This record gives sequence, C-alpha cells and structure tokens, in this order.
Amino acid sequence: MEAKYQALQRKLSEEVEKRRKVEQASDNLCEDVERAKCASVDLMKRLEACRTAYDTESLKVDELQAAAEEKKLEYQSELAIESHNRLWLCEIEHRAAELIERSGRRHRRLFKKLESNFTKSHDAVANLEVELANVLKRLGLEQRLEGAATADSGGVGHVWCSYRNK
Repeated sequence: MEAKYQALQRKLSEEVEKRRKVEQASDNLCEDVERAKCASVDLMKRLEACRTAYDTESLKVDELQAAAEEKKLEYQSELAIESHNRLWLCEIEHRAAELIERSGRRHRRLFKKLESNFTKSHDAVANLEVELANVLKRLGLEQRLEGAATADSGGVGHVWCSYRNK
C-alpha cells in the first residue's frame, strides 16, 4: 500500500504541478489577453488618427484638384478669348488692308480722271488761244493783244497768250 500511496502521492504531486502550470499559463493568458486588448485599443486609436489625418489630407488634395481644375478652365477661357481676339484682329487688319487698297485704287482713278480733265482743259485753253490768235490775226489785232490790259481787268495785269506767232 505504501507503494500505492507513493504512486498516488506522485500522481497527486504531478497533478498539482500540472494544475499550477495551467493556472500560471491561465494567468499569463489573461495578462496576454489584457495586453492584446490594450494593444487593440491602441491600434484602433492609431487607426482612427490615421483615418482623420488621411481625411484631412484627402480634403486638401480635393481642394487642390478643384483649384487646379478651376485654373485650367480659366486658362482655357483666356486662351479661347486670346485666340478669338487674334482672329478678330487678323480679320480687322485684312479688312483695313482691303479698304486701304480700294482707297488707293480710287485715289489713283480719281487722280487719272483729274489729270485727264486737266489735260483736256489745258488742251481746250490752248485750242481757244490758237483760235483767238487766228481771229485776232484775221482782224489784225494780234500785236495789240500782247502786253495790253483788258478793258474790264481793272489794271490787274497783262493778258498772257500762250500762242506765239513764229
């Protein structure tokens, strides 16, 4: 019996040791669970802080993208206006050049007409002078015309005759 008692005692001692180890492991496990809970709470706080920081940065990025898009649209509008103004300026310059060219042509035509009329008038005056000289010659008054003042000239000056008898 003593052997049985010792065997039971050993078994009891082993069981007590096992139980002590299990209790120690259980205590360690509870501590580990508590540490894990704290770590989990810590991680949740850090995750929330990261989300808040991300949301803040994401909002800044969205604002910057909106500002960039607005600037892009503004720049495109400015380019469109500038392009339209350049095209309009080219059109105005083209029209002005056409008007100047037409005006130049009109002036040249007018000048040619005036020159032609002047030439015709000059020729008519010359023809009249020749005819007058011929009439005066037939009347024998040609000599008296040269250097004489007309009766109604009021002493303004001498009558000039471009026709010269040779």
